[in-house]
Amino acid sequence: IEVDKKLRTNVAHLFAIGDVVGDPMLAHKSSHQGKVASEVASGHASAFTPLSIPSVAYTSPEVAWIGLTEQEAKEKGIAFKKGSFPWMASGRALSSVAAEGVSKALFDEKTGRLLGAGICGKNAGELISEAVVALEMGAVAQDIALSIHPHPTLSETFALAAELAEGTATDTLNR
Repeated sequence: IEVDKKLRTNVAHLFAIGDVVGDPMLAHKSSHQGKVASEVASGHASAFTPLSIPSVAYTSPEVAWIGLTEQEAKEKGIAFKKGSFPWMASGRALSSVAAEGVSKALFDEKTGRLLGAGICGKNAGELISEAVVALEMGAVAQDIALSIHPHPTLSETFALAAELAEGTATDTLNR
């Protein structure tokens, strides 16, 4: 079913959300659309205009991603820098028996803005949320890298990936 950004169908007082409006067919997308549709129906200014919708594969280990992949950035001709932080360098990952993970972030080479992120490892579906907020807010690598994260945590691996992209990492080699 085709809808506008306010999730209205071609009949202005009828709304559609979820799987019937197309991909991605994800519960969290549908829930957010439901909120937007109810706000619009109640007369509030609202629209469904996400920059990207996170995806999670509940496998072992979990895999989560948001925004562009390296391949998609290349296909679009976007020059990017990336940081990939191996969890084997994380004290929290090691102490949680979760060292087989990685946090990766892609940033626009010109603007520094986050283009996409991927996390593979324990609780990746929980950890991707920081990247979702960063992408929606237009955060740049330096913003993320300079944000103080609790230590030792798995969540700091996203900031460490940003540091690697910036070439400012002190916890591991800048490669």
